[in-house]
Amino acid sequence: MRSRTKRCPRCTKRKTLQSFFKGNCGHGRQAYCKLCAKDYGRERYQDNPEYFAEISRAWRKKNPDWARSWKLKTLYGVTLEEYHKIFEKQGKCCAVCKIKVPTKPGWCLDHNHKTGEMRGILCPKCNRGLGYLDDSAKNLKNAIEYLKAYGDATIQ
Repeated sequence: MRSRTKRCPRCTKRKTLQSFFKGNCGHGRQAYCKLCAKDYGRERYQDNPEYFAEISRAWRKKNPDWARSWKLKTLYGVTLEEYHKIFEKQGKCCAVCKIKVPTKPGWCLDHNHKTGEMRGILCPKCNRGLGYLDDSAKNLKNAIEYLKAYGDATIQ
């Protein structure tokens, strides 16, 4: 009969198999228990964060759609497909200034900071502009009045 426990070589404690992550060892479990494995991983990262940052960058570069999809879903609750539908619906351009090619770093997903609800896709300049104006229609109106007062010919 197989033992339902295993000894962790790091902490030297005997623990149940459920205390070990699944893996390729004799019991089908990792060598270190979950607590020791997490500590070991944290220590390795702290010893060489640049190494792990480079691995992460390389992986994201090889898997840009997955990385973008994960970020959209995690931060805004929007899938990559929903993002593309919204972008298509607004004419594949910035929802504010209507440019077709954004400056670096690329398109920004604009959202309501109070509700988290997505509003549209903007170029970085328009996204920052709204942010600098505290996403306030009143501040935007005041900025327009200010530009009009100084004779900016592009305001109509």
